[in-house]
Amino acid sequence: MVLAIVMAIYATLGFTPAISGVLRENGLLELAFAAGAGLVALVVVIHGLKSNGAGVVFLLSVLAVYLLVLVRIESPEERTHIVEYGVLAILLFEAFAERAKNDRYALTPSFSAIILASAIGVADELIQAWLPNRVFDLRDIAFNILASALAVLSSMTLAWMRDRRGRA
Repeated sequence: MVLAIVMAIYATLGFTPAISGVLRENGLLELAFAAGAGLVALVVVIHGLKSNGAGVVFLLSVLAVYLLVLVRIESPEERTHIVEYGVLAILLFEAFAERAKNDRYALTPSFSAIILASAIGVADELIQAWLPNRVFDLRDIAFNILASALAVLSSMTLAWMRDRRGRA
C-alpha cells in the first residue's frame, strides 16, 4: 500500500499542474482538497481512536491545528502536501509498528515513519527540480515534514489516550 501511494505521488509529478489547472478552471480545486483533507482527518481519527470515543477534546484540538495550518498555506496545490504525506506517514507508522512487534531491534515506529515519509518528500522535490514544468521548493519539503509529524504524533496521542482510558 505504501509503495502504491509513493508511486502515485511520483507518477503524477509531471502532469499535476495540468490537473490542478483543470480543477481550478471548473471551480473544483478547493472541493477536491477538502475531500482529501477530510480523508486524512478520518484516517488519523480511525487509526488513533479505533472506535473508542476517548479524546474528543484532543481530537478537536488536532483538527483546529490542521485547519490553522491549512489556512496559512495560500496555494491549494501546496495544501495537498498535508494530505499526501499525512496518509503516507500513517501507513508507514502502521508498517513500522507491526515490524516492531516482531523485531526487538526495530527503531521507534513513529520516528521511522516520520523520517521515511519526510525523505520521500525530499525525493519528491528533487524529482521536481528536474521536471521542466515543476519547481524545487524548500517550503514544500517543510510541508511534507510537518504533515508527516502532525499525522503520526496526533494518531499516537489519540491511541495513548484510548489506552489510558481503557486501563482506567
